[in-house]
Amino acid sequence: MFENANEARSTLVTPDRYRFVMYGLIVLANATTGLNFLAPSPFLTRIIDDLAITNAAAGFLVTAMTLLVTLGAIPASIVAVRWRLKPTFGLAWVLLGAGTLIVFYSEFWVIVGIRLVQGLGAAIQIPLIAALIMRWAPDKELPAVNAVSLAALTVGLGTGLIIGPQLAESSLGWPGALAVESSICLVGALLWFMFGRTAPVTCVSALSAEPSPPPVPTSAREVLGVFRSKTTWLLAIAVIGPWAQFTTLSAWLPTFFTDVRGMDLGVAGFTTAVFTFAGIPATLLGGLLITRTGTRRPIMIWSGLLIGAGGVATFVSPAGYILLGAVLFTGIVQWAYEPALFTLPIELPGSSPERAGAIWAAILTVGNAASFIAPVFVGRVNDVTGSFILGFAIVCATSLSLFVATLFIPETGPGRRKTDERAVPFT
Repeated sequence: MFENANEARSTLVTPDRYRFVMYGLIVLANATTGLNFLAPSPFLTRIIDDLAITNAAAGFLVTAMTLLVTLGAIPASIVAVRWRLKPTFGLAWVLLGAGTLIVFYSEFWVIVGIRLVQGLGAAIQIPLIAALIMRWAPDKELPAVNAVSLAALTVGLGTGLIIGPQLAESSLGWPGALAVESSICLVGALLWFMFGRTAPVTCVSALSAEPSPPPVPTSAREVLGVFRSKTTWLLAIAVIGPWAQFTTLSAWLPTFFTDVRGMDLGVAGFTTAVFTFAGIPATLLGGLLITRTGTRRPIMIWSGLLIGAGGVATFVSPAGYILLGAVLFTGIVQWAYEPALFTLPIELPGSSPERAGAIWAAILTVGNAASFIAPVFVGRVNDVTGSFILGFAIVCATSLSLFVATLFIPETGPGRRKTDERAVPFT
């Protein structure tokens, strides 16, 4: 096993110019996932009317992808080790494109099934992105690549909120809108099969400038060892509160603003959308900060302290610029730490593309489980108490999970102190 993360990565990465093509495909993969993740949400009212379903059923239609990512990310990361990366990644993109069938089959349970298939595609693809980044990105570019790819995810989420209603209002209707958004995944799959590569043609050894054979892939048994690592689960626990808060506020603030505050629906929607769009500059800024400082933990610690406070400000601030500022601030701290979070697994001692992908899968599983449960919890609290405030406050308090977990997570960046040796190899 490699003695440290830099040695492990140096055997995987060579400054091949083709990496920029791969970066483009990675960015496109995240953007198309984001575009489809919450795709039905902008026109749920129309879906409810057309299919004669309840609000709860409509909510499940939106969160079906989240549910499959929660259930499928870890098993997919283990099974995928036995498969070739290129066809597996392409297959995942094709599964994400299954939404094109909605235009032909618009019955409720068929649509739910299609959304679950899309969730399976996301569960397979997202951990494999970690493997691709680790194989292609040199150390100095790693934080920037993670930051841009995460920014692409937020662009996809925001774009879906903007173009979804416009497509649904056209002659396509909402089934056509979902199909169009999903069809872009099929375009991505085609581009992947045409231009995708799993690794540079040659690898450069850490001890020699001579090309050396690519390292032997990590076995499924070795990947299972990742799930016995304390660091893996600390990283997963870290996102419980922040992801739960983000999803809860994104889901319920429009209703809170309109029903409780009496705001116009358009203003309420725009104010809430700032959460998503703030992720674009926030992830880029976060990537820049961890690149300049060479550390990962500080931005995670500060974000963990500030996210909850920002979340509380979003539902106690008076309407107007103060409220907009609170939502913008919360959106920034909500996203700024994520480049550091997703860079850490790649830099851990003894890491490999397969192991990094498995850690990403653990993060996705725990984080998406929290995202699935928290909005339901807040809705239930509102049913019992008649108020959103208590539920919001409890969920915002859980955001401290990021702060507490990061205190025990090792620093992996090049700017770490030499005395910080808490990172334990996966052996």
